Amino acid sequence: MEGLLDKPLNPNKLLKEQFVSNLTGSSLLEIAALSTIVPAVVVLRKWSSRDNIRRDSVKKNDDALAGHKDGVYYFSALVIDFLTVVLPILLIFTRS
Repeated sequence: MEGLLDKPLNPNKLLKEQFVSNLTGSSLLEIAALSTIVPAVVVLRKWSSRDNIRRDSVKKNDDALAGHKDGVYYFSALVIDFLTVVLPILLIFTRS
């Protein structure tokens, strides 16, 4: 009966323990560098943004076309945000 209790329930437990053994983890410098990536790309995107200029230039006389312009503007801003914020963060944090 004791022979059954000595075996782990997960057959891959030993392989997992061997895989994570003797790992040193990340250095403090690497953690600090990765932690500054997100605020840095957000600030760079905000500085490069032309949102305020675009919003101020829309006049009340253009109300009929504003819906279409805002939709195109929103989609283009979404694509630019993805390319300048989300994609770099995703690539940096998923590096191998």
